[in-house]
Amino acid sequence: GLVGSEMYIRDSHESLLSSYFINDPQDSNPPLLMAFYLFVLLLVSVSLILIIHNSFAVSMNARVHQFGIFSSIGATPGQIRTCLLQEAAMLCVIPVLIGSFVGIALTFGAIQAVNILADSIVGRHEAAFAYHPLVFAVTILTSFLTVLISAWLPAKKLSKMTPLEAIKLSLI
Repeated sequence: GLVGSEMYIRDSHESLLSSYFINDPQDSNPPLLMAFYLFVLLLVSVSLILIIHNSFAVSMNARVHQFGIFSSIGATPGQIRTCLLQEAAMLCVIPVLIGSFVGIALTFGAIQAVNILADSIVGRHEAAFAYHPLVFAVTILTSFLTVLISAWLPAKKLSKMTPLEAIKLSLI
């Protein structure tokens, strides 16, 4: 059999390979934890896009009359769509930044709490907080892309509406 250090090395290699979705072909039960995490992340992302999309759709549809007037005085569909996307971006800049910074602070606090709680454990390694600026940039970019995708769909629909359709819908 394998001794302790050999088992540790083997388990470490298997863990690293499974994080890249490379599994042992003879293993009848391959580890699927990373695939599950990615599935949950995708599910949450799609759910958030749908929630944000519906919020923007309700907000934009409440102002159909206003955009019908803009259209009747010569605003092009592209100008209306740009106006709506700029509004969505401005509404989300501060919440996205605050949410990101609060998330970073809570993560830092959780790591500090774990270090305090585990202080009496002998032979442990202290948990360290590390947050690369590139991760922050990707987080912010992903957040803004989520907002823009969510706002694009109702903005596209609303910008294609004729002035007569907008006035008719606002009267209902």
